[in-house]
Amino acid sequence: MPEVVHKPQPGAQEDFLATSAQEVFFGGEAGGGKSWALLQDFLYDAGNPNANGIFFRSTFRDLEDIIFKSKDHFAGFGAEYKEAKHLYIFPSGARFRFSHLQHVNDIFTHAGQEYTHIDWDEICHFPRLPYTYLFSRLRTTDPTINTRVRTTGNPDGVGVLWVKARFIDKLKPYEIGFFTTQNDRDIRATPAMEKELFVIHNLPSKDRFEALIKRPELMRYISRQWIPTKRAENLALMKANPQYESMLDQLPEKQQRAYKLGKWDVTDRKWQVIATEWWIRALSGDVEKVGNNGAVGADYAESGDKCCTVSGRGNQVQRIIDYPGMKTHEFAQKVWDEHHLYGKYQCLTGVDSVGPGVGVYHKLDDMGLGDRIEGCRWKDDAFSSRYEKLALKLHFNNWRTQAIWLFHDDMEAGNIDLHLLQEEHNFYDNLHLLQEEALIHTYKIDNGVVKIISKEELRKEEYLGRSPDRFDALVIWNWMRHRNGIAHARRNLDYTDPYNQINVIYKKDDRTEATSWT
Repeated sequence: MPEVVHKPQPGAQEDFLATSAQEVFFGGEAGGGKSWALLQDFLYDAGNPNANGIFFRSTFRDLEDIIFKSKDHFAGFGAEYKEAKHLYIFPSGARFRFSHLQHVNDIFTHAGQEYTHIDWDEICHFPRLPYTYLFSRLRTTDPTINTRVRTTGNPDGVGVLWVKARFIDKLKPYEIGFFTTQNDRDIRATPAMEKELFVIHNLPSKDRFEALIKRPELMRYISRQWIPTKRAENLALMKANPQYESMLDQLPEKQQRAYKLGKWDVTDRKWQVIATEWWIRALSGDVEKVGNNGAVGADYAESGDKCCTVSGRGNQVQRIIDYPGMKTHEFAQKVWDEHHLYGKYQCLTGVDSVGPGVGVYHKLDDMGLGDRIEGCRWKDDAFSSRYEKLALKLHFNNWRTQAIWLFHDDMEAGNIDLHLLQEEHNFYDNLHLLQEEALIHTYKIDNGVVKIISKEELRKEEYLGRSPDRFDALVIWNWMRHRNGIAHARRNLDYTDPYNQINVIYKKDDRTEATSWT
């Protein structure tokens, strides 16, 4: 193998190239030499004919600069660059290619491939699905190669929340942890297991493999590490461009915190409906619990999308369940079961009755829920009138916009509690997908009319690439909890209300242990 023509700079860059962890995030401050380190990492295996690496950026335009720099970087290793395929072939036969993933579904073009090195430059510009899917392509029959995933990034972009949750929230700087995944949930090895895994982890690749064969219960754990970047350590940049710090000072305050300081505050896109800080607060558990009436939101989807129910008491979401596409009567039964967890007459359920969801609504009506369900479709004039009285009079183009705007107001005021979805007994495996759906919604105000991005737009690959079924069910739940609060108060004041009498009769049988969830 030829001599290394580039050397890492002391500090984080050197540590990044020295680690043997299988999954490493190298990120934080801008200007830390991250992209250079990704290219250099592959060179340690460039003499092995079985090495096959791939380097991702979100668009080809983003790749152009790094491809240009790579030509100088790989020059001393005799690699031949195939322009048409964006592929380097080294004298040993090792391969290293560049690829982009402008659309989420492009990831499936890599099905059947085998990569020993997977690099993600600016990982926070990607959603979570492509990143986790590519782990299925990380494989080799050569036990001497340490297959690995290397990522870089600054705390800014559409994927910043899942990156923060995967690395920053779970690991201290430089710490190596061992994780497995069950039902899309990270599970960390016990301290005793990690102690043993760490010893195995530091063995040469071939010896490590043989050691794990003897301990199959440890084989499912993958080592993960976060190494923060420090711009001050990139002496080459600071010497060549001493005014770079001043350039970063030109950024808006939030971007300065992300790029200059490497702070994992999350920046929002323009006209984002739900601010990220509101979402984080709702997940923190630092929200006062208000009310105890049950509510269910149900969003029906035919094959291809997900059916979803969201349920809870007061302002606290207690359970979210995803179902595959199913027939209307099948989903109606699921909604019926969820409604009765809270007591038939203590709960109010909303169903998206636009399109195929109307069949679910009618089926529930036939099943006897009657006026305990609502078909969420028509605008509420009373809701609109509250906003028409404001100095900036607001109008809403449809019911969905009204419901999302109510959710917006409640989130801004800190009136929604989502923290139970992270606890063991209520854990929602697809919380990251719900989060992605919630935070991608944007709005505009046109002549006083509020318009939310449509589901049709969100289905396009350049946006979400799917229907926001989970978020829609959450929004319906929030709408119905407000409706149920009003209905419940009226019933308590009117003792001739037949529902009040039925509540007394069925109190012992119809109310469940759902209150213990709180």
